[in-house]
This record gives sequence, structure tokens and C-alpha cells, in this order.
Amino acid sequence: MTSWPDSQKQKRQKQSLNVMTPARPFLGIQDKRGKSLHLARILGSALVILMGTFSNPSNADAVDHEQENDRELWINFGMYSLHGKEEVNLNDSNFGFGVEYQFTETQSLTAGTFKNSDFEQSRYLGWYWLPLALGPVRFGGTFGIMDGYSKARNGKFFPAILPAISYERSRLGVNIYPIPGFSDNLYTAISIQVKIRLD
Repeated sequence: MTSWPDSQKQKRQKQSLNVMTPARPFLGIQDKRGKSLHLARILGSALVILMGTFSNPSNADAVDHEQENDRELWINFGMYSLHGKEEVNLNDSNFGFGVEYQFTETQSLTAGTFKNSDFEQSRYLGWYWLPLALGPVRFGGTFGIMDGYSKARNGKFFPAILPAISYERSRLGVNIYPIPGFSDNLYTAISIQVKIRLD
């Protein structure tokens, strides 16, 4: 068996620790054990659950909802976010309150407040446009303004455009936001929001 000097062993160990995961170009994070390792899987798993649980065509509630989904009012209590940076102390539990008014099948207005990833209070006002559909799941984006991030415009309002995925049932719905990272002002994350429809 070949024996390596201690200096060469340490060098080889350091090189092995710095290998990046090639399968995560979107997240740009190292292959660590912990929540960052599961970020890419969370979005796929959520979509599979939504499709498998709620896309049964025999579900009368889902059919009725598709026929009567104009002009609806939804409320939410913030969201939960999974971030891509373990080395930074970030807030995953973004609790708050928001409303969403749907005035067509593909468009809605939203406003609310929540405790953001930097543990600061944010407010937002936006417009959903979800023109694409795959079964009961809709895809599009949300366009609006947001404040409360001291690293972005010193906490003042700034424009925000995010991809959005949505599923709405008779009384419950889910919004998913894949958030790409941008420098140190916006961290890579997947945010999941549960919402409730009011009569």
C-alpha cells in the first residue's frame, strides 16, 4: 500500500471538500447535508403532491371550482422559505398576512406584509399573471413592488418580478415562488404559501 506524506494527505482532503455539485447550476450551492441539499427536490416534490393529490378529474369540488373561479378573495398568513445559503443566518418562517383578489382565471391582485428573510418587516403590492396551465397547476409570474430589505434601496420600495406556480382547490390553494439569488441583496430560495378562499 502506498503511504502518503501528511502534507499530501491534507492537500487531497482539501481538494475533495471544495468540489461543487454539477447538478445544481441554478442554486449554485455546495453539496452539503442539510436543508440546502434538498432545495432542488422541494419544488419537484411539491408539484408532484399537487398534481397527484388534487388533479383527480372525478373530484367534484375541483370541477366546481374551475367553473366558478372568477372574482374570488383569498387570504394567507405569510409563507415558509427554504434558502440556499446555510452559512447566512436567514429567517425561513416568513409569517404575516396577505390578501389576493382574483378577477379572472389567470389574473389577480395581491397585497400584504410579512417578516422577510432578513428578519425585517416587508410590505408588498402586486399583480399575478398565470397564463400557462398543466392540469390544475398554473404557471406564470407576479409583478409588483416590495419594501423592507435594508440591503436593497435602504429598505424603500423596489420593483419585484418573480416566477409563480399556483394551485387552487375549493377552499385551499398553494402558491410556490422559486426565487433566484441576486448578489447579497436577494438570496436563492423556494417559498411556499398556503392560502384560504373566503366565501
